[in-house]
Amino acid sequence: MKTILVPTDFSKSAKNALNYAIGIAQKTNAEILLVHAFQIHYAYNIGPYPTQFIENEIRHVEGLANAHLRSIAKEIYELQSVKCEYVSLFGEATDVILETIKQKKPYLVIMGTKGATGLKGFMIGSTAARIISGATQPVMAIPQVAKYHEIRKIVFATDYHKNDLACFKILLELAELYMAHIDVVHIYNGDNMETEKNDLLKFKEKIDKKYAYRDITYSLHLVMQTEDKLKDVASSKSNDLFVMSTHHRFFMESIWNRSITKTIANQIRIPLLALHTDN
Repeated sequence: MKTILVPTDFSKSAKNALNYAIGIAQKTNAEILLVHAFQIHYAYNIGPYPTQFIENEIRHVEGLANAHLRSIAKEIYELQSVKCEYVSLFGEATDVILETIKQKKPYLVIMGTKGATGLKGFMIGSTAARIISGATQPVMAIPQVAKYHEIRKIVFATDYHKNDLACFKILLELAELYMAHIDVVHIYNGDNMETEKNDLLKFKEKIDKKYAYRDITYSLHLVMQTEDKLKDVASSKSNDLFVMSTHHRFFMESIWNRSITKTIANQIRIPLLALHTDN
């Protein structure tokens, strides 16, 4: 059975991501694994604590977390008919999540992103960004403002990397489940329009040859149009999921490091699915 791993800190954003996980689990007949990382906090200025005290505190916090996780898992199974397991682990959140991903090798990781600062907020310096960078499995980052609904339109960014075809296979599993339309986009620097058209056509031919899915369109976008394209991608009314491979350094940098206005950053309201070339 497929497993969808969902990190949770019991926040609103984590709960929102869990709603996505439940919806996709119902579609894929997958089970959910809730992962909670916890730490203990104590004053350092009163000297070292006895080992027994620290161990007791860890067990206490773990017990509280497990009780909360147990309640959530029970509710998901009883109300949504989705099997849900859980684990709480002592450690820093990023380390715990990445190690669990490495051990469990889930079909998909779905995690919430906090704050109302959109793309800039959840990609730069956040736990989500570190998980996306370090995970070996597909990671779906869910902005807090996104609400789960049927996935009808997917945008896939490509630079024609040889592993994009393998990533496309993972994308198609979701597209076929929801009968979603896929818009394949390529951002280029405008050097040679005809060359870009030919390259896009070759990529389309590879997709057509390898996969039978046909509800796909292809489009080119100049670098200077990146921000305009992001506005389109960010609109939850027109797109439901934005997909890219983690090897797309140019495109990732264009989003992460360019001077994107705060207005555009705040408009990112749809989930991002990051696929890894190892898959």
